Amino acid sequence: MREDKDIRFSRSNFSFLRFFCMLFIFLHHYTMINGHISIFSSESLNEHLNTAFDRGFYLNFVFFTLSGYCLNRAYTYHTDKLYTVPFKTFFKKRFLSLYPGAALTIVFMGILHYVWYFTFNDYWMQSNFTFLHIPAALAGLQAFLTSYFGNSVNNPTWFVFMLILCQVVFWLLGRIRKIDRRFVLILSTLLVYLVYLTADHYDLERLLYSHFCFFLGCLVEYFSRTRKNRIIVCVIVAAVCIAFFTYPFYLMLFIPSLLIILYEDLSAAVKGSERIPRIRGFIKDISFPILLTNFPSICIVNYTDRALSLGMNYSSVLILLLTFAVNTALALPVLMVQKKITSASSRY
Repeated sequence: MREDKDIRFSRSNFSFLRFFCMLFIFLHHYTMINGHISIFSSESLNEHLNTAFDRGFYLNFVFFTLSGYCLNRAYTYHTDKLYTVPFKTFFKKRFLSLYPGAALTIVFMGILHYVWYFTFNDYWMQSNFTFLHIPAALAGLQAFLTSYFGNSVNNPTWFVFMLILCQVVFWLLGRIRKIDRRFVLILSTLLVYLVYLTADHYDLERLLYSHFCFFLGCLVEYFSRTRKNRIIVCVIVAAVCIAFFTYPFYLMLFIPSLLIILYEDLSAAVKGSERIPRIRGFIKDISFPILLTNFPSICIVNYTDRALSLGMNYSSVLILLLTFAVNTALALPVLMVQKKITSASSRY
């Protein structure tokens, strides 16, 4: 009964939150390109506003971790089903329900790239994006392909494949009962620490920004179903925080993880409140669709940057209208994905 309430709650608020996130990320990228937004008469208020938009980039860390956590919860079978569900069914229920919307987004943005190229003869855009990049992006591939899909946040299909990869790992561990599943979490933590020792600043930032946050979210959800495991995960995450203590920028990555691990205990402390369970269902249902709507917004801002460098004059109002138009065009597949997630969460 509570699950039904969660679904109704998420559907009634989904459109507003999607537009809000799209607008916030648009403003963040706009301040990166143009440097400053002046809305108020007070320069001090404008400065605080621009600082807030600029630091809003850190919210993506929370978004990646929550996406891994919430999507894994929405698409996780119960323990007793791990040994009985055929792998073909296990794979199809996840992949086929998420991939079409993400793939449609990639194709749509690929077409938009080429419309831009043939309209303005922008050879820089052409050199950074070819038709070969579209199938690569559809396959969830990332690094060294293109400046647009090289970053995981710019490729919705990457989320789908990362989710499938995490689920396959958990499914295989469920089949091999002799392996302690906590070993996977410890191993992944050690691997990230090794990367920290060997990679340069840029590569480390890219890894932590996407892959590790998402995988950590999935692992946290998977290992935090009992109080004993939650304590173990807290200790491991705290150790990683200490390892990155010299880089406060990265420390923010793990704060949401600690809160997620302690979520059940925190929600149990709120006596008689149904607000937290509703919020949990809400975030779970909208985490993936928000990615699909953020992606076109980021690309349109990239186009704006190119237009300004080519001497074209675009107003911020026109950019905002274009962003809204692209998100409206993608509303149908996004809502279809969201419906799949809500229906799946009610079945499992």
